[in-house]
Amino acid sequence: GYESQEVLHDLRTLYLERILPVEELCHFHKVGNLQLDGASFSSPPMVMLIGPYSAGKTSFIKHLVGKSFPGERVGIEPTTD
Repeated sequence: GYESQEVLHDLRTLYLERILPVEELCHFHKVGNLQLDGASFSSPPMVMLIGPYSAGKTSFIKHLVGKSFPGERVGIEPTTD
C-alpha cells in the first residue's frame, strides 16, 4: 500500500543522494556491479535460500508465505536433481 511505496521512495532517495556518490567516487562500477536503477526499487526482491538436504528450506518458505506454493515438494528422500 501507501506505506510501502513511501519506504521504496525513501530508499531510492537515500541511494541516489548518499550511496551513489560514494560508489562513483570509489569507481564501484568497475568491480562489476552496476548502479541501481528505478526497477531495482520497484521490482519484487529476489532471494536465494540454500542449505543442506532436509534442513527445512521448504518448511521455512511455507512459514514465511503462510501457505503451500507451486513447485513445493517435500519428501523423505531428496526431491530435486
